[in-house]
Amino acid sequence: MRLKGKIVFEELIQDDQFVLDISDARTSGESISELISQHPEQKDVILLAVEFIRFNNSQQKNVSYQYREELLSSILKEINSSTVKPLKKRKLYRLNALSRIAAIAIILLSVGYWGYVEYNKDIFEDFKQTLSENYIEEGSSKLIMSDGSEYILDDEHSEVIYKDNGKKILINTEEGDKVLLNTSEKVKFNQLVVPFGKMQRLLLSDGSSVVVNSGSKLIYPAEFSGNSRKVFLEGEAFFKVTKREDRMPFLVETENIDIKVLGTEFNVSAYASDKEISTILVTGKVEVSQKNRLLNNPEFVLSPGQACFYSVNEESSLVKEVDTENYVAWMKGYLKFEDQTLENIVRKLKRYYNREIIIEDEQFANIIISGKFALSEDFNSVLYNLSKLLKTNITTDGNDVVIINQK
Repeated sequence: MRLKGKIVFEELIQDDQFVLDISDARTSGESISELISQHPEQKDVILLAVEFIRFNNSQQKNVSYQYREELLSSILKEINSSTVKPLKKRKLYRLNALSRIAAIAIILLSVGYWGYVEYNKDIFEDFKQTLSENYIEEGSSKLIMSDGSEYILDDEHSEVIYKDNGKKILINTEEGDKVLLNTSEKVKFNQLVVPFGKMQRLLLSDGSSVVVNSGSKLIYPAEFSGNSRKVFLEGEAFFKVTKREDRMPFLVETENIDIKVLGTEFNVSAYASDKEISTILVTGKVEVSQKNRLLNNPEFVLSPGQACFYSVNEESSLVKEVDTENYVAWMKGYLKFEDQTLENIVRKLKRYYNREIIIEDEQFANIIISGKFALSEDFNSVLYNLSKLLKTNITTDGNDVVIINQK
């Protein structure tokens, strides 16, 4: 690695090759030594960039994007402020200042995160870490409170409703409203876990409605406060967001992208096992932001009828016009698809019916098909229709595993 001219901290942490070298344990030591030997007078800046990149890589899942932004902003502020001293003392001061900044940053990066959490606790981020601990099981959907208590939602056609600033939670069923929780204490955060083969409707405290698809988890506050309405999604959900007079934005966070809206209807699919994350806009306007870079993450503003597809492997996004009905038909009990691979269709069927389906031929998995299935039909009927569409036989082995082959 060889960089020309003066090294600037911001440019260094955005240099793809530098970040790649530092992230690779086999080459990082050699790359750092080489760069320092070329620019010995900027050793502190180099080491500071190295520690920041390593921190980002190691704590990416534990530290909020906001905290990394705040830390970066503080570092840049310190670096920039060190350049305003008198000329005759500037060089010596800058080296001393950078040494001080590097030392402070290294402490922050190694142990400061935990101190930050202790004194500036973001309850949302803490509760979000429990997401992976609550596995999606068979059976009914469940509501998990921030204190760990759980409530089973037996009726899959019900709607969870929040009232009285999150202090009262109702379950609306065909038989009427049922009080799930009524407390004088404010419930901080809830997590809705929807197992495979189910879906769940939810009415948030601000009046926004959400339909959460099978195999999904949603974290949200019982009452929105602060300067944004923020939720975290793993899986798929359709949002109908109410517009507020104070224009408080509604934020949907996922592992790889964030979606910012004011008032609109849109669908987000962000399953952990999928290679692609999609945001489909039905009405209104949304802003989709990537989260894979340290700085200057790409942002995309969508208009109705547009979709943003983020590739997890390529870490890039594509915006294009789509038929939104193909992506939201699941809420109406249909699986509608146009020019989709068999692999994608099978993945959705596995989630909805909670059955194991194997495509034996890899090339056959990539064939493009179009069609529509009623999810109200039983699994065997859907398999029969799929076999007619594919013009092939679908069999089941002794372990109740469905096998699709081209023969």
